[in-house]
Amino acid sequence: MNTILTTPLSVVGTRIQTSRKKVGILTTFSNIIQQDGLLSFWSGLEPSLILSINPAITHLCYEKLKSNFLFFFFFIFLLYYDYFFFINKYKILFFSFF
Repeated sequence: MNTILTTPLSVVGTRIQTSRKKVGILTTFSNIIQQDGLLSFWSGLEPSLILSINPAITHLCYEKLKSNFLFFFFFIFLLYYDYFFFINKYKILFFSFF
């Protein structure tokens, strides 16, 4: 959504930077509409969308691995804690008989 909304501003900025004479933002907007049409504001949208998918996939994988990692270590901690508690409990009972 962000890419779709900011692409027209990027197109206008690029046109201002590449023009030889000094023009303002509103003049550039009107020139783009008159010369190229309204849809030209979204020229270059496809590569921007493709490039924005990669961080989304990376973030999804990161969150999934993080949740699995935390679950695994929480599970190991519970097993270790239970084992440690079990040994200490019976060690105390064992030494209390002697």
